[in-house]
Amino acid sequence: MIRADAFHESLVRAVQAFVVRRGKGKTIIAGYPWFLDWGRDSLICARGLIAGGMIHDVRELLLTFASFEENGTLPNTIHGANASNRDTSDAALWFGVACEELEALLPDFRETVVLRGFLTAHEHKQLMYWADTQLARGHLTANPYGEHRWFRSYGKNDPLVPSVFWKVRRRAVAAFSVRDYEDEPDYRCFLGCNTQGGYVHRHIDSSPPGKLHVRMNLMLSRPAGGGMPVIDGEEFDIEERDLWCFFPSIMPHESTPTTGDRKRIVVSIGILVPTATFEGRNLQTSD
Repeated sequence: MIRADAFHESLVRAVQAFVVRRGKGKTIIAGYPWFLDWGRDSLICARGLIAGGMIHDVRELLLTFASFEENGTLPNTIHGANASNRDTSDAALWFGVACEELEALLPDFRETVVLRGFLTAHEHKQLMYWADTQLARGHLTANPYGEHRWFRSYGKNDPLVPSVFWKVRRRAVAAFSVRDYEDEPDYRCFLGCNTQGGYVHRHIDSSPPGKLHVRMNLMLSRPAGGGMPVIDGEEFDIEERDLWCFFPSIMPHESTPTTGDRKRIVVSIGILVPTATFEGRNLQTSD
């Protein structure tokens, strides 16, 4: 991957104007003002986005075009939902090239690390008291992405956050060698609660060009049933006090539905790091 410099960053900013939403996914339009997404143009451009570190956008682009596959062909142009124009001989070939180049990067980023018993018993007790207090006082709000889910994000110097949380956060970011990087801006650190029937919907989080979203989750309260994270199709059996860490802007993730009267309560820590930080090594704890 190309290392960032001023010219490289200018190119990345310029290409962002051509990455747009198509339904729930993303695509690349061929040009303003009238060109839409053209198969070969968009897929050739995908290689530049990979070089620019826009891995999440390319992944969504490829999923978008894959949804229009028909008898081994891809559309030449897409007008709304009409993808009947198949007058292109090499769109499918460029699709394969983009998949190959993306896959060459993804193995380094498709890993989940679980640290068993990361929280001490005392830390766990303190954080549970904090979480219960936040819930009882109504500080968490309904999560717009699903029923039976409550959520609140917290920033630095937030008076509602106890010192034990910041102590745990310092230890977590040090464990994965990401202590010197900024908070993920959308959700930062957050407290989440699912009651019976609540679950995390399957999704991929966003991240800015050239950055990776690293997220470290801690299980404070494990429900009687369900509530387990499913990351890239693999379900993980997480106990209370365990930490799990992964790249949510690369790996689709969700949870199984919570069952029983016991809540699923998770505290989460999000960090943004330059993509180059993890080039050549997998997600792993520091020595």
